[in-house]
Amino acid sequence: MLNQIDITLLLLPLLCCLFALVSQPRQPQANIEIDSWFVPKNIAEVYQAVIEEVNKWNKKSREKKSKFSFRRKEKERFSIIKTVAPRLCEIHDSKSGPIFFEMIEVEGGGTVVKVTYNQMIKELIVNFKAHLPLKIPAQPIGKNCPSCGKSVLKEFNVCPYCGEKLTES
Repeated sequence: MLNQIDITLLLLPLLCCLFALVSQPRQPQANIEIDSWFVPKNIAEVYQAVIEEVNKWNKKSREKKSKFSFRRKEKERFSIIKTVAPRLCEIHDSKSGPIFFEMIEVEGGGTVVKVTYNQMIKELIVNFKAHLPLKIPAQPIGKNCPSCGKSVLKEFNVCPYCGEKLTES
C-alpha cells in the first residue's frame, strides 16, 4: 500500500506538467518573409499608400465576412498597431500575425520599402507591390550587392532588392 502511494505522489506532478503542456494553445509555425523594393515617390506618399492599402485589405475582408457571417460588429482583420510616420507602420493581422512596413528615404529621391510578413499574406503584399511604380536606379549609386549584383547605397547594410546582408568593403 505504501509503495502505491509513493508512486502516485511521484506521478502526480508529472501528470500536471503534461496536462499544462497539452492545454496550452499552439502558435502556428511562422514562415516569415522579407521583401524590399525601391519606389520613385517621396517617403510620405509611400507611407500614405501603405495606410490606404491596409484600409483596402480591411474592406475586402469585411465584404467576404458579410457574405458568410450574420454577426453585426466584428473586429477589423488588419489593425494598425503602431506608426512612426512616415518611416514605420506595424500592422496586426488576426490570421497571420504582425506585418511591418519600413520606409527608408533615399538621398536624391525615392523610397526603399521593406516589408516583413507571414507567408500566408504573400498574395496581398505582391499585389500591393505590383500597383506601385517600382524603379531600379540606372546609374551606380554605391556598392554592388554580392548576391543579386544590383547597385545600392554605401550606407545600406541590407540589399533593398533581395534582402541579403551586405558585407563591409
